[in-house]
Amino acid sequence: MDQNVLIGKTMKRRAWPLLAALAFALGACGGSSGAGGEAPRDPGAEAAPKAGGEASGAKQEECNAFIGVVNTGVTKIEEIASAPQDPATDLLRMADTMNAVADACSKLELTVPELLAFQKRYHAMGKKMAKAAYDMIDAAKAKDKAQVESAQKRLDEATREEDPLVDQINSFCQQ
Repeated sequence: MDQNVLIGKTMKRRAWPLLAALAFALGACGGSSGAGGEAPRDPGAEAAPKAGGEASGAKQEECNAFIGVVNTGVTKIEEIASAPQDPATDLLRMADTMNAVADACSKLELTVPELLAFQKRYHAMGKKMAKAAYDMIDAAKAKDKAQVESAQKRLDEATREEDPLVDQINSFCQQ
């Protein structure tokens, strides 16, 4: 797992290649009826941490809050990937987790302009990933190979946004 050291926190990355691998497995096996099973635990159910503070420490505090939300989600995705069950169920749980992480990131009360821009980009990226994964699950259930492949392409495109964005966030927070 790649990690970058930040002021007091590390931001994990490369969780979504795990999702992409599961998505590929789902597409290759033609899906599963297991996606409609037990509802995953909602990782966004906890209240989003409030960021902010005194001007001198606001950047560090807000970076740490943002990174904390992201890392919590990455850890949950890693847990799902480390104990695979059914590809469709696992993909659904990961998509639900990413959706919740994107929502939790957007709820952070940030004041640093650069972090606000990163927050908006991370939210959009997370929503694209989750939507593509949900679409892939639906297409696999319908046994629509063309739609599975289309959703896989969209997931791959969204996933490619993660590393550069995390690098930019880490670089900014290390300054």
